[in-house]
Amino acid sequence: MDRTSLNLLTRISCFIGWVTVTGIIVFICIGITLEENINTIDNILSFYVQITFLLSLFGTPLSIVSMFSKEKLGKRIFALIVNLSPVSIITWGFIAEVTREFSETLI
Repeated sequence: MDRTSLNLLTRISCFIGWVTVTGIIVFICIGITLEENINTIDNILSFYVQITFLLSLFGTPLSIVSMFSKEKLGKRIFALIVNLSPVSIITWGFIAEVTREFSETLI
């Protein structure tokens, strides 16, 4: 593929990034406003959070490949950062949990 045909991948990864951002904002707002019915909200939101996470996993390689396109740099960087953020948050949580677990055994 040449660099001009990679614009399609940039558009797809940017669209996935926008879906991820809006999805996370909507999920947070719904969780804050309707905290009394937490069981029904948890069942509904868990499905949409999983879909958003899987979309961002699919968008991450697209974002990396689209860095070689001739699309606007801001659009490419936005797609890369947003699509990497869910994976980065889960990795950070895993590392923090492992660090906490091993630091408790030393004390």
